[in-house]
Amino acid sequence: MKSQTYLVDSLRRHLLSERGDKLPDLFALCWQGESLPADSFLSYARKAKEISERKSDRLGILQSDFFIARRFNYEGKADSALTVAVSDMQRATGVNGSINIYHLLWWQKIVALTKLRRVEESLDECYHLLESGEKYNDIRIQLIALTNIGVNYNVLRNRKEAVNWFNKAYHLTKDTSVYKNFPLLLINLATCDFLDNKLDSSENLLNKAFEYASQNQSLRGEADCFTLKAQFYSVQGKPDSAEQMLRRAVSIQKKLGYIQFILVGLDALQSFYGTQRNYKKAIAYIREAEDYSSQFHEPLSLSFYQDLAGYYQQSGSYKEYAETMDILMQLKDSMYQKSRAEDLARFEAQYELSHKEAFISKQKLELLHKNLWIAGIIFIAILILTITYLLFRRNRQRHVIALKQAEESERKRIAADLHDNIGAYASAISAGIDEIEDKRLVTD
Repeated sequence: MKSQTYLVDSLRRHLLSERGDKLPDLFALCWQGESLPADSFLSYARKAKEISERKSDRLGILQSDFFIARRFNYEGKADSALTVAVSDMQRATGVNGSINIYHLLWWQKIVALTKLRRVEESLDECYHLLESGEKYNDIRIQLIALTNIGVNYNVLRNRKEAVNWFNKAYHLTKDTSVYKNFPLLLINLATCDFLDNKLDSSENLLNKAFEYASQNQSLRGEADCFTLKAQFYSVQGKPDSAEQMLRRAVSIQKKLGYIQFILVGLDALQSFYGTQRNYKKAIAYIREAEDYSSQFHEPLSLSFYQDLAGYYQQSGSYKEYAETMDILMQLKDSMYQKSRAEDLARFEAQYELSHKEAFISKQKLELLHKNLWIAGIIFIAILILTITYLLFRRNRQRHVIALKQAEESERKRIAADLHDNIGAYASAISAGIDEIEDKRLVTD
């Protein structure tokens, strides 16, 4: 079967003819995920993981999981994508040479958080990814981080800040060839300029995005370009050309098979026909969206039914209008109940978290008190030992001094006694000598 693009078809033929290591071809195909049917993308990623596990190739396993997470994000399964990305980011920290894969998994974590409307968390991750990209001088990762910061600010309806970050990404490097792999950045900038009525700038950016998407054979990029081009034709009063662009976009989205992209394309078409007051076609595309929703088990947004009710009312189909309003009310009640349940669950989770934090704080306080008591006892013991030692040393010094003084006194006493005795002996000797001399004179 012939593929959607020449590049994908060429890679498939090479994969089938390859008798050796098929892993490089599988990864090359996965990098064309924006042009692969949903089932094929997942199949190639899982086959790559199977081969990597058989070879005990840890980097290969991580790269396969990156593509699996990316495919989940394309499909709208952000919870699954987030689980894969977070788990593999933890495993990647112990693998040599895994920083590139780690960054790519981080990217999918950010995309998943944005899709789950956990925008503040996503923004925080974007800033940290940007720092890491700067640290490793990775321009691609810096572009991804800056672009996703802009996307998050768009979600927050802060277009001014979004444009600021998109422009930072667009002027990050003078090497314009880098942007050929990022047509989505140009599409985002073009969309913002279009909404700000900067039509010339928007059209120039859109033309570049078209060129890059065509060079890369990125079908998703081309579909996004067709959708925005339709807006230009509508503003220029060219409804037929706008319709053609939207049909081409939806045709590509159906080939790729990602339900969320299909519903976005059908929504653009029904909105276009509604604006043209062609309510019959607008209703037909909403009904087609309902069929896809049922087939893929993906609920339609309230806006579809709000538009549908409006079209029935405008066309005078009051019975269908009433039925649609009933469905709309049921959906709103269901969403209200779901919102209440989610709010209750979130409140309970916050209460449980606060309770655990209070318990941990109490334990820490008790441990601090215990440590203070132990430290106090140790300090007092050391103080007592120090004082005892100093008193003992002082008493010892006093004893030594007293002993020395006693020795000195005894020495002086002995010296005095010796002096007195020697004087007596000298007098006796002197008297004896005088007596001998006297006897000697008498004899003579």
